[in-house]
Amino acid sequence: MIYEHVRMKWLGGVLLLVIVSSCTKPNPQSCVDGLCTDQRFPFCDVEGTLGGEAQECIAVVCTPDEFASCRGDQEVRCNTTGNNYDLVQCELGCSAATDGCRLCEPNETRCTNGKVATCDANGAVAASETCELGCFEDKPRCRRLDPSNGLGSYLDLPATLPDLDLTDAFFDTGTGTVSANGGLVIPVPSFSAGNGDGPTIRVFVANNVRLNNAAAGSGLDPNRQSGPAFALVARGEIVIEGRFVVYATAGGIKNAMCAGGIGNYFETDSAYRALASGGGANATAGGKGGDISGLAGGAGGQEFGTDVLVPLKGGCPAGGVDINGTVFPYSTPGGGAAQFSSEKKITILGIIDARGQTGTAEQAGNLGAAIYGGGAGGSILLEAATLTLGPAAILMAKGGGGGSYGPSTVSDDTASPDKGNVCAGTCPDGGDGAAPGVPAKPGESSPVNVGSALISGGGGGGIGRVRINTRDTMYQRPNTVVEAAMVTTGLIKTR
Repeated sequence: MIYEHVRMKWLGGVLLLVIVSSCTKPNPQSCVDGLCTDQRFPFCDVEGTLGGEAQECIAVVCTPDEFASCRGDQEVRCNTTGNNYDLVQCELGCSAATDGCRLCEPNETRCTNGKVATCDANGAVAASETCELGCFEDKPRCRRLDPSNGLGSYLDLPATLPDLDLTDAFFDTGTGTVSANGGLVIPVPSFSAGNGDGPTIRVFVANNVRLNNAAAGSGLDPNRQSGPAFALVARGEIVIEGRFVVYATAGGIKNAMCAGGIGNYFETDSAYRALASGGGANATAGGKGGDISGLAGGAGGQEFGTDVLVPLKGGCPAGGVDINGTVFPYSTPGGGAAQFSSEKKITILGIIDARGQTGTAEQAGNLGAAIYGGGAGGSILLEAATLTLGPAAILMAKGGGGGSYGPSTVSDDTASPDKGNVCAGTCPDGGDGAAPGVPAKPGESSPVNVGSALISGGGGGGIGRVRINTRDTMYQRPNTVVEAAMVTTGLIKTR
């Protein structure tokens, strides 16, 4: 604030008026202008009722979500972290007697301020329910989640749904059986649902769910490539700890367009040629198998599917090999397809793993080995009112590396590409699988004779998809999270 001081002074017999200006430093805790810019004092105590003077910015330590006071028709309530207050405009006014926003009139059931409430004859709230997805426009009820792929009806089951707290669980999408906690069979309602032109979906239904290490697939053999996709729909919260593996048997796709092209193995008297197959595809194309002296390896699979994961489809396998005239059209599996839908919240503290597998070499004919490309990453669909990824969360759907005549490389839990297999001798290596921003690489072509053999490397698999739908398209994601997939976001649907 600027002050002007008037002084009178004689100079040379003349009376002068001297105006002197000075400044005072503004109070950093004042919020007369409505602003609190110091993070130590984040809340403007307009009326001085919360421990400060009127129009003063104050420090806040409060109990999360606890009602503090009314400010006219606004509710002052502690935020979820206990370090500031939130202001909520009350549709029916605010009252300390009702601990904040008034929710209904006497003898009325009403949906207001994100809650459905029933008031007794005195206007006191007799029952209330928080509406995670908001209120229905013309009825006194909460809006409900409408899961993708037409799975909403399974949340409307009249029976009480089980709470699940499972360790080392396996969800069999073929039989609907759930085993966990040392091999016990756990009763969980499950149903078979249609899925457009995708595989059928095995839908498991529950209330609150916590899974610590689990897997989904049709049977325990990860090398099988067909079976229903996996879906878990819950009225309550879903928490995933440890690793949840989505095998190819949970919705992996065999499709002539997205599967890698077949390779070729043939023998002459004392020599053989092993043209590798191409990698499978999902969100991105697979890599081509390497060539041999003008003979082409298998083509890479073509990108397919949609970002919204409707219908729900996993990754495609690498191409097989024509071995001396007998065609094996599919080989290395891609990742499967999984949908997690919660009416409340999803929290991922561990890993959801739908990566494509790495290509291999196997004995073929009398002399040599057939070489296979890598499988594509699978598909993961997550939808809830809110979604939180913990600091160690990993969403994994990268493509598998291509095969070669040598030991298989090891996939890791980073967003870096899975390396193709490295040849044990002088033959070519497999191509790297796709990773975020990195396309699948083709297998190397044969540069030299290896004894009486010519071999090429398998193509890498394409990357898979992650789709996250929430009430505002946003989700909590610390910078330590690994998202090894093509990630898109959207709004959940409600009904």
